[in-house]
Amino acid sequence: MIGDVNEHEVFSALVMSLVFGAIHTADPKAVSPRDVIALVNDLLCDLNDEMRSYFMTSRLFFGTVDPRQKTMVYANAGHPPPVVYRRDDQIYELGATCPVLGVTRQLDRSEARVDWKDVHRLLLYTNGISEAHNAAGESLLRQAVTKLGLSAHDKILRMARTIADLAGEAHIMADHVAEAIQYRRLDRQL
Repeated sequence: MIGDVNEHEVFSALVMSLVFGAIHTADPKAVSPRDVIALVNDLLCDLNDEMRSYFMTSRLFFGTVDPRQKTMVYANAGHPPPVVYRRDDQIYELGATCPVLGVTRQLDRSEARVDWKDVHRLLLYTNGISEAHNAAGESLLRQAVTKLGLSAHDKILRMARTIADLAGEAHIMADHVAEAIQYRRLDRQL
């Protein structure tokens, strides 16, 4: 599970805590990803009905893995798509199954099922990383993972976060990812 809300202030953090609290109090054996999406959407719509000065929305990814059947069922409400890395070097994204939560009560609460055999890694990330693109509009992170290998991915993310922190930035920007990729290239040459 990973998610965020539309603003970046104290009230937003409280709402996100409320959302995660509601999810964690649900019975995990009785709750499907579709149910979680419905729960959070209803919670946010109720909050939006009561509040006058805020309008809260959330992007949320929630998935469950069945190790016996080797499948994953997930719902993605407009969150940046998680990336699945398979042992055969195939990479694919788990796209949105429904729109952002909190906007309307009439929400398509779809979920998707994916084959989980031979999955090597699942990458969950927030919007700052997904927005880093080169001049041609290509994802810097995807290029780095493809060219430098999967093991470089975590190092690049950690380094980009450190660079952003040193710059006093709350979010990782394209320049931070590009700089981290350059450092990783240097590291590989040594």
